[in-house]
Amino acid sequence: SRSSKKAKNDAAKVKREKKMRPKSARNYGEHYPLLPPCNCKKKKCTEKFTESRRQQIHDLFWHLNNYNDRKQWMLQNIKREDCKRRRVDQPESTRKSESRWYYLPNEEGHQLEVCKDFFLRTLGYKWDSVIDTIRKTTPKGETSTRPDMRGKKSPAHKLSNEILKSVIQYIESMQQTAEPYNHRPEVAGDLHDSKQENNSEKQTKNKNIGNVTIPYGLTMKDLFDDYKAKHASHKIGYESFRRIFKALSNSE
Repeated sequence: SRSSKKAKNDAAKVKREKKMRPKSARNYGEHYPLLPPCNCKKKKCTEKFTESRRQQIHDLFWHLNNYNDRKQWMLQNIKREDCKRRRVDQPESTRKSESRWYYLPNEEGHQLEVCKDFFLRTLGYKWDSVIDTIRKTTPKGETSTRPDMRGKKSPAHKLSNEILKSVIQYIESMQQTAEPYNHRPEVAGDLHDSKQENNSEKQTKNKNIGNVTIPYGLTMKDLFDDYKAKHASHKIGYESFRRIFKALSNSE
């Protein structure tokens, strides 16, 4: 019923909104509040930055436009170099690949070195996975991060422009030969299938979808098979072919 359908749509909408809320909160730092400072005695981090300054840095970081800008900010405040000394007795798999130094800007804009824990806690991070991501995606020496490509990769099944153009040309060329067939009981040319059509659904007479006409005696499947026979190297499925046919007819 209409009421049950509306209830399902409303439930789906609520579910989508709940899913988007955490992502929006993440993007604006709501899930990453300023954390208490570390007890670092070696670098004396707490003596270099007051809590109010740490809050300013935190707010500045999370008010950057997007994830890429935040990665860029971190890259500019982390110095990375190859390890100059390694322990001989340490297994190869456990040896770190680089040395890092962490910096935060004070009120005058000078970069002051801090420990990793203080750096992360000021930004609201509990773990260093975000730094590990930068290490894996940005080679040492580069001053800018690579764009975040999440959600931007083309689907594996997406048709190339070449195939799309080929299908459209095939459909358009088919229309040039469709008109003579509309008044004939048989199908001519290479579209003619010599087998007897016993299936009543396949004996479709002058199917019209908008201004695109399927010739007498043929089905969409026949046209698809004919196209595949002429373009064997083109990777396209029946449903994609049918959708293009329908979209083209609706645009007429």
